Amino acid sequence: MPYSSNILERLKDQLAHWHYHRYLDVGCGAGKYGRMIRGLFPDSQISGIEIDAEYIDAFHLNDTYDDVINASIESILSGPQAFTYDERHVPSGSANATGSLVSL
Repeated sequence: MPYSSNILERLKDQLAHWHYHRYLDVGCGAGKYGRMIRGLFPDSQISGIEIDAEYIDAFHLNDTYDDVINASIESILSGPQAFTYDERHVPSGSANATGSLVSL
């Protein structure tokens, strides 16, 4: 992602303002968003979905995320739901209630 650093800084500002307690990172990759969230909110619940098992091992995603699911998002959405997340859309500039989940 060539513009990732700009997006990362804007996301950090938004997350610091809203302070969610649960996060879902779809397509963890190297885990940079998970590490950023863990650094901002060490006690938050962070789950990740990563299709490539080699990434999970190579980037030690299990050390960053509370749960890492090795699957495609399509297989999760099309199959039986072993777990669910409540997603809440918060308009820009709105105050956030606790207990929400942000899908990254």
